[in-house]
Amino acid sequence: MNPPVTNAGGSAICTYLPIPAPVISPCSLVPNTHFLSANGNMYTGNMLISQAENGGTYVMTRRIADGTIEGCRIFQGPIVYWNADIGGYCDSLPGTTVRHVAIKRLNPHYFAGNVENPYHEASIYQLLGDHENIVHFYEILQDKDGNLYLIMEYMQQDLLTYIANLLPLRLNEAEARIIFQQLLNGLMYMHRKGVVFRDFSLENVLIQDNIVKLLDFGMSAICPLDASGLISVVVGQLHCGKAEYMSPELFHVTPVTPYDAVKSDVWALGIGLFILIAGYQPWKQPALYPYTCFEQHGIQGIIQTYNVPIVLSPELLDLINRMLDMNSSTRISLQEIATHPWMN
Repeated sequence: MNPPVTNAGGSAICTYLPIPAPVISPCSLVPNTHFLSANGNMYTGNMLISQAENGGTYVMTRRIADGTIEGCRIFQGPIVYWNADIGGYCDSLPGTTVRHVAIKRLNPHYFAGNVENPYHEASIYQLLGDHENIVHFYEILQDKDGNLYLIMEYMQQDLLTYIANLLPLRLNEAEARIIFQQLLNGLMYMHRKGVVFRDFSLENVLIQDNIVKLLDFGMSAICPLDASGLISVVVGQLHCGKAEYMSPELFHVTPVTPYDAVKSDVWALGIGLFILIAGYQPWKQPALYPYTCFEQHGIQGIIQTYNVPIVLSPELLDLINRMLDMNSSTRISLQEIATHPWMN
């Protein structure tokens, strides 16, 4: 029998683990329900009443976005409570604060066979549990018509939009370090739980009050951990994620070509760090010229190509270049990033 193929760290190459089915609770959908806000005004929205033992009641008051999957709509609204004194619902009770949630509504008819799977996303949220840099997940509900509702913590905006609204359109190194440390903490936590993101981007990070949290795990996968608690290399059967964040090796994936999913996440995180500092992507679509320029001149060559006047410290240049190493086997690890001189 041939010995198992291993990566540079000695971990055996294996396939992804099956993703368990999420715990889905039935719910009632009550249209055009009134509730009293803490400001004394009455509001109206479609109410979801979870039938789980500790489930919540939520009102969809405002549509805030459309998802990437057809049939996906994202709403904002408060958690509401029954108040016997007023004989109706309100968004706060004595001793509570108003909490808003984001509600992702999906029609299962549209996502059959889609790479971005909301069942998987809910399972990943439930597996990850609570972490300061992961968006809090309340529950997943299903109404009598089969529609799914993923109930998540609401935050003001995604990180890419936040950067785009800055003047100048980037962070300085001290500001970027605060944000990047949180991104690193969230991604390291995911990997310790055996989860690879596979779709990291600044669009999949929310920010509010300088706190950032990862979300949108529809393309994530679960991997076995080796004896040292590290994720094994997996046999990639498809490439996924946003093209401008995808590592070079993902463009050559076949059902029998192994790739290091953890190191692919490192590459995407490196692209995110560059955008935080530069205010633009190093390349809109990966192509021969940007990769050739990058291989020959490093990230400094990309900066000169765009002719944007930014100066990075030697430590930051070194970190980004090591995160964007074209060779995944020598690409820096998350643990090494945490101890890199730029992080201190």
